[in-house]
Amino acid sequence: MGFSPLTDYTSNDGGQHSSRYGRTIRMFIVHAAAMTSLPGYLSMVSTGSREVSSHYSVHDDQIVGIVDEIFKAWTSASYLDEEAITAEVINSEGPPSWFVNLVTMTHLAYLVADCATRHKFPIDRDHVVGHRELLPRWGESYATVCPAGIDLDHLVNLARAYVGVTPTREDGLTVANINQIMGALKDVRAQFKNMEVAPYRQVRDKQTGTIYAINPATGASIALPSMGFRNLLVSYGWLSDDTLDVPTSMVNYLTTLARQLGTSPGDAAEMQKLLEALDEVESGPAPVTPPKPLTHTVTKGDTLWSIAGEDTARVKQILAKNPGLDPAKLTVGQKINL
Repeated sequence: MGFSPLTDYTSNDGGQHSSRYGRTIRMFIVHAAAMTSLPGYLSMVSTGSREVSSHYSVHDDQIVGIVDEIFKAWTSASYLDEEAITAEVINSEGPPSWFVNLVTMTHLAYLVADCATRHKFPIDRDHVVGHRELLPRWGESYATVCPAGIDLDHLVNLARAYVGVTPTREDGLTVANINQIMGALKDVRAQFKNMEVAPYRQVRDKQTGTIYAINPATGASIALPSMGFRNLLVSYGWLSDDTLDVPTSMVNYLTTLARQLGTSPGDAAEMQKLLEALDEVESGPAPVTPPKPLTHTVTKGDTLWSIAGEDTARVKQILAKNPGLDPAKLTVGQKINL
């Protein structure tokens, strides 16, 4: 059966698993590890020192696979473990709050949504439960406060939003497709290290509407795949929350000039210096070659929604640039102006 596609890496379970005895996976049980160290928890499980394990552990933006889903993980000393996916959540703070931060909650919600989708069980409070609920509701396991500070109702609402049960997340961010946005986040995670200290700068191309994140240290840039992804990065503090609109020709120069000038585009004043330098380059003796019109060649499986990066504003822009375009009749090889 394996692990969720959202898994970052796997860790040894120390042989602490057993058969599900043919039972169907029908629920997700949430546990709190009552510790703030992910390496500490993984070490405890791998050595078998406490005869405990879980299918996953979640900490900040990391989802670690421990017990293959085909097996029962040892979490609650209950037959319900045979019917559940279980996750131990690493707390952001210790007692008395045992607080779990937004980033951890977000990734736990992604994992709940993915498991519920793959195993076809509802995302509600009868199927997404905390360890402490097993004894009063089913007469199983033992008395406990686990999962401590995790708001299970909030978790369910977040997870529902990630599979389209509701149109927006509780915090107002739209996430159309959980696997797409998590894949995009993983692809660029290495580029967004230490962004809490030095957030990337947002630059939006006036002509295409594309938003680029520019590294304030190196000038390296990356095009963001959707507004949902942009909002997610802003919510984590990895991306500035204001956007500078520039012409297409200026976007093309930003990376080169950031390196040449040694100027950090980390704030509005420094970015303005870059733009002034761009004006000088474009008005100098060397003519600036205007950019070629942007187009997209339709391939198999393309839809107007996917071509627009699942952004309603971009859909409208593309339709305006392609009079007579019928979104329902796209053909392979067709050229679309962006």
